[in-house]
Amino acid sequence: MLVGMARQQYQRLESAGNPQLDNFELVAKGLKLELMLVPQEKIQAVKAILEESKYIDLQMESAQEGVNTLAENPWQNIFSEEA
Repeated sequence: MLVGMARQQYQRLESAGNPQLDNFELVAKGLKLELMLVPQEKIQAVKAILEESKYIDLQMESAQEGVNTLAENPWQNIFSEEA
């Protein structure tokens, strides 16, 4: 199973409830996540950082797409009026 534990163990965790922290850590590790306790007064700051990171990732992806498109088709804007 992808999360690093047997399917039966995961199903038992879902059905029985009351999972231990070890199980959450295994699931998180399998999903390439990390468990973290954040003080309530810092939650907004953490969310802002994550949103900013998502925005930067989107900008980088769009910039890379432009570079890849130009690399794949170097003649794409050859006849545009801006050239």
